[in-house]
Order: sequence, then structure tokens, then C-alpha cells
Amino acid sequence: MKKKILKFIFQHPNIYWLYLSARNFDARTFFSVKSYQIKDVVICGMPRSGSTLLFNIIKEMLRLHYTKIDPYFINDKQYNKLLKSEISLVVKKNHRYSPLLKRRIMKELSIGFFTHRDIRDVVVSLKQKGRIPDFDKWANRGRLRKIVNDALLYAETRKVVMIEYEQLLNRKKNVIDQLEKRLGLKLTDEEKESIIHKTDIDKTKKMLESRNESEQIDYSNHLHQNHISDGKVGKWKDTLTKDEIIRINNEAKDFLNLFNYK
Repeated sequence: MKKKILKFIFQHPNIYWLYLSARNFDARTFFSVKSYQIKDVVICGMPRSGSTLLFNIIKEMLRLHYTKIDPYFINDKQYNKLLKSEISLVVKKNHRYSPLLKRRIMKELSIGFFTHRDIRDVVVSLKQKGRIPDFDKWANRGRLRKIVNDALLYAETRKVVMIEYEQLLNRKKNVIDQLEKRLGLKLTDEEKESIIHKTDIDKTKKMLESRNESEQIDYSNHLHQNHISDGKVGKWKDTLTKDEIIRINNEAKDFLNLFNYK
């Protein structure tokens, strides 16, 4: 019975929003003025959508002005705890929808960047990382819709900056220019080229392959050894089965239409 109820909740973004809001509700967090005193930068992108790459680009940009970088947070309670301990602009990363973060972005107290990618390529990437051993079981548990709902809720958040995965791969200089304007920074051309070089995917992949530990996360950059694959756009066409494609197209139709993924 519980699985059926959760499946119904996951099918409807607005009901999912109410479910998350009720589940994470904390009166002190919701009404506390202190929660809104600190300005931060949060990359609230989809998993496997280039959010870690964007995190590291912004980290390098802010490093010129700030030094404190905070880790990934899961829910509003953890997020509020971080906010209470900060004294300056910092950067964080998050994949799961946070009602508190949405309120902060809309009030321009958090600068939110949302990265998105074709959900079919996200599924391929998750499968390659071993996070979806059985696609049908994974989808039946509502995990596909959960990713879709988190994305839809962030995408409709007023004042969030949306960045497409393909932009990060193929037009990084344009992305940095966009970030520079939104963050109110002024970087030289040399600094921008240095950031592009430091966050180069092939260079980062070689660095990760040289590590001994396989899955240990480096929280300074949110990377682990097997973090980066080839990153090819449209890989789902050659990788997913016909049945998997049909199911994703049906269950994520609203997502595909919103972001114009054909």
C-alpha cells in the first residue's frame, strides 16, 4: 500500500512538493529570520548533469574572493545548520529539491544555478556507474519520477539560473561569462582561461584515474575516481533498449517537453 501511495505522489510534481515540504518541515527553519542572513551560491542540478563541473568552475571563480567551500547537503535541516554557521558567501551543491532553498533563491538570498540534462542520458550515466542495476525495479520504485520532479520544481523557481549540460561541455567560456555577470565578479581573460584549463574534463579524468581509492569522495571538489565518463550527448540512442526508451519517454514526457529534449 505504501509503495502505491509513493508511486502516486511521485507522478505529480505538486503533490511531491507538498510531500517533501511536510516531511522536511521544521518551524524554526521555516520562520527563522537567521536562516536568511547569509547569502550563498548553490548548484542544485540534476545528478549526472554537470553539476559537479559547474561547482568546480564557480569554486575557482569565487576562490579569487572567498576561501570557504561547504559540502553537499541533503535536506532543509542540514542546509539551515550550514547557513547558521557561515559568515560569508560560499558555494554548495545539492540534487534533491529543497523548499528552503527555493524560498531563498526567490528572495535573492541564495544564488541558485540549476543544471539539466536529457533524462535519458542521465539514466545511461547512472547505469554505467552501477546505480541502476535493474532499470525496471528502479523505475517502479519511483526513482525516475523523483529525478524528474526535483528538476521540474527547481526549473519553475523564479530567479534560478538554468544551465544546460551541453553548454558546460561545448561552450564553457560562454557559461563562465554568464556566471561572472550573475555573481557580480570581474575576471580577466587570463583568469577565465585558467579556470577552463583547471576544469578540463579529460585532465580531471586522468587525475582521478591516478587515485588508489575507487569511490572515496574528495569534498573539496565532490569528485571520486569513477566520477567522469565520456560525457557524450545523446548516448541513450545507442545504449538504452527500446522498452526503456518508451518508458522514459512516457514517464518523463513533461520534463522532455519543458526542456525541449527530442
